[in-house]
Amino acid sequence: MTYERRPVEPRRLIFANLVNRLMIEVPTPAYARSLSAVAHRKLWLAREGDIVVTPRPIARHFREYACEILGVDEARITMLSPDAGDTELLADAVQRSPIVEEVADAASSGRELEMLPFTIDEATLRLAREWQMPVAGYDPLPSPEVSELVSVLNTKSGFRELVAGLGIPTLPGIKCKGRAALESAIGEIVADHGGAIVKCDRSSNGYGHLIVRPGSDIAGGVRQHFADTQQPMEFTVEALANFVSVPSVEMIVSEDGVELLYVCDQRCPNASFSGMETPPRDLSYEHAETLLHAGRTFGEYLHTHGIRSVFDIDAGITADDELYVTETNLRRTGGTYIDTLVRRLVCDPYEGRCAWLADSRPAGSLRDFAAGAKRLEAAGLAFDGESGVALTADTLDIDSKWRYLIVAPTLADADVIEREAWDALGLGA
Repeated sequence: MTYERRPVEPRRLIFANLVNRLMIEVPTPAYARSLSAVAHRKLWLAREGDIVVTPRPIARHFREYACEILGVDEARITMLSPDAGDTELLADAVQRSPIVEEVADAASSGRELEMLPFTIDEATLRLAREWQMPVAGYDPLPSPEVSELVSVLNTKSGFRELVAGLGIPTLPGIKCKGRAALESAIGEIVADHGGAIVKCDRSSNGYGHLIVRPGSDIAGGVRQHFADTQQPMEFTVEALANFVSVPSVEMIVSEDGVELLYVCDQRCPNASFSGMETPPRDLSYEHAETLLHAGRTFGEYLHTHGIRSVFDIDAGITADDELYVTETNLRRTGGTYIDTLVRRLVCDPYEGRCAWLADSRPAGSLRDFAAGAKRLEAAGLAFDGESGVALTADTLDIDSKWRYLIVAPTLADADVIEREAWDALGLGA
């Protein structure tokens, strides 16, 4: 009898560089804290032998909780933290910290160590070059041209200009620089389309957005909204659309081509992203095909130009049933680790075999992670290897939110579990 020899998977340096200049030009303390708050969820990606580097130490209770669900030995995962400042780039913090020696030692001994960063910002690539460490998906390391293209496509205007040339539908919009040009662009978009949304050209999670409606004091609104901005005065002004749903597709570009990870509905109460669910509940075949075409077309462009990365494309569907693509996140996203986790814990591929939803919800009087986990277990709701609830991060002391993943046979089943989880955690309907 012969056995197939499986390649030995390299150890990974899972690098939680959520604060980076691809997403925001000048990280501000409050925004940076909101990003770093969830850095410890990178532990969900870890295999035994990996190194996980986060801006601040991962709390013991969360380490024990995640490793138990993953079925891994906590002692065989190295967790390091330089205790970075709020706005400090993780690569810079590592270089000034004693842990730089620990990583260097790990990189020079045993199996190959490759870096799995949140995104390939320049500071992180500089560190990989200095360590002569490969970056997941790239062989060799990304060239300066690839790095520059990633930077351009992570701007609103860079993405819009590219996809317009690829025939992908986007809302009418204007790129502008400076206050005078911004006020003029807003006036033009409002007059032509009945409302405008102003987006900082390099931003994420809705940071810095301004909505302008007919009759608004444009100059006064701009002056007030951007009075204390530390970001460059570079913007994209788009027609304001009343989206009734906001689907998204996530794909990965590897050396072999473009592969679909999942299609989802985004949960956006009060126009603010909070989570996602897959499969989408009401996405028509036609809109699904449009979104998949956009993802494949954009992904093929990335592949041709040497980019090897996860990316998503977000879209919105209007009340009159028009779909428009709104942006890309050319990096790992809030859904990437969930997709990886479900594949790891349940089945790969999971499409057609289960559904999942992930969300965050303001806490009630209970604000203790360990107590919440025990309540879910006592109620028979804790993830059991096939379905149930997993608490994906502990940010209760930062933003007073419960963050969770629910896996179930169908979304209808997940809805039932979610309502029961709210009751167990004291969240209400």
